[in-house]
Amino acid sequence: MEKSQVSGESQGALGGGVTAYTLVKGGNDPQDCEDVCGWDTATGRYALADGATESSFAQEWGEMLVAGFLAAPRFAVEVGPWVRPLQRQWAEHLQGRSLSWFAKRKAQLGAHATFLGLEIGTQGGWRAIALGDSCLFWWRDGQLLEGFPLKSSAAFGYRPPLLTSVGNNPPARLTAGQAQPGDEFWLVSDALGRWLWQQIEGSRSPWSQGQQWVDAVAFALWVEEARAMGHLHNDDTALLRVALPRYTERVPLP
Repeated sequence: MEKSQVSGESQGALGGGVTAYTLVKGGNDPQDCEDVCGWDTATGRYALADGATESSFAQEWGEMLVAGFLAAPRFAVEVGPWVRPLQRQWAEHLQGRSLSWFAKRKAQLGAHATFLGLEIGTQGGWRAIALGDSCLFWWRDGQLLEGFPLKSSAAFGYRPPLLTSVGNNPPARLTAGQAQPGDEFWLVSDALGRWLWQQIEGSRSPWSQGQQWVDAVAFALWVEEARAMGHLHNDDTALLRVALPRYTERVPLP
């Protein structure tokens, strides 16, 4: 498993690979970024969680969700069987921590996070699960094939569904498709997802802008400039980009 909280890269053959960038909300300590990315190229799984700031230990809960999805024996079509063991781990984790009465009381209310998971099969078949406003964008030759689970910038709100570490969770949304060599999948947290939809709705090409995010420095500079100009909401920002290799003959995809 590979995981990135700041930036990471796993380059594959013939242009394929995985790139992950996260940038903390302006004015906050880099260690406080609550957006978490992770992937396992051996199993073709990729995940992003966005911890809810108002809850306690949201970053740690997001890390558990990402790790749990990547390690699950099967792709999760329902959140209950997959998340309940994590909730038990969470309760045990809290019992082992020394907290003030106030912090303990707040922690007992649970940690919360949006979640997005993607699995790509060896023949290009893919499926995704989402709960909340972290979004998947599926591209082919610069054209958007699908946005999931939200379909417009207006769909983003202030109270998205969240996966909680305590109690029952709402049902997740599912989608699937058939990818081709050279396709790209962008998993993004809400601030970047809203911006992407705004560009698409304005007949602008976020794909072209995305090709300029060649490394963590370039991505960070763009995010900071977009925030300063009011084009991007000042929030933790994450991009997990999965590019499928281009092959001259049909072979299994990674």
